[in-house]
Amino acid sequence: MLTSGQVVELTAHDLDQIAAILTQAFIEDPLIRHVLNDHNEDYQQILHALFLTNCQHRLVHHNVQIIGYREGAPLVGVAVISPPDVPLMHEDRHINDNGLLNRLSATETQLFTAHEHVIEQYRPSIPHMYLVLLGVHPEKRGRGYGAALLRTMHDLSAMHPTSQGVYLDTQNAVNVPMYQHFGYQILGYEQSGPVGTWCLFRANAVECCERDDVIKSDLAMEGRRENVQ
Repeated sequence: MLTSGQVVELTAHDLDQIAAILTQAFIEDPLIRHVLNDHNEDYQQILHALFLTNCQHRLVHHNVQIIGYREGAPLVGVAVISPPDVPLMHEDRHINDNGLLNRLSATETQLFTAHEHVIEQYRPSIPHMYLVLLGVHPEKRGRGYGAALLRTMHDLSAMHPTSQGVYLDTQNAVNVPMYQHFGYQILGYEQSGPVGTWCLFRANAVECCERDDVIKSDLAMEGRRENVQ
């Protein structure tokens, strides 16, 4: 059950908090763990820098919307939403912005880029919003914050003048039935090494199941991946 709090729009002033939440939410993400497998001592530092640079680049150059759930003053969850007609941004473009390219191998940057090619392959041709990232702090999971962010994103898509739905991907199998409860349909699946990717879409007009037990479980997701269980 949701405690006191609200969904709010976040700005560049919140970038450090956004990156901190996403770092904790994605610390065991299957795709990121696979790509950054050779990083041990600096794994968390690189992960934070990746999210900080990614979100900053998208805010400045791609007109994304970032919403968060605040439990009082602290930020506990984040969703990064790309509007219709914005091309997928390859990871190597923003990695180079802050010198991260010097800390990652060519293979690592290529793996990130290959993942985005999979997402592009199944992307719907109709105008839609894309859930880039969705994460809730591990200590705050199971309280409905992720579901609240997801429902807000559905509302934003429904109110948008051209968007006809929401597209997302996940590398966590337990997220798939959860998304299906919220009205998403599987568009495709790709296996790349140890990591599988499901691509899903929810049309604006779809009615979804929002039982209390579904909402309270909160989603294990990651928005490109989502991590909000």
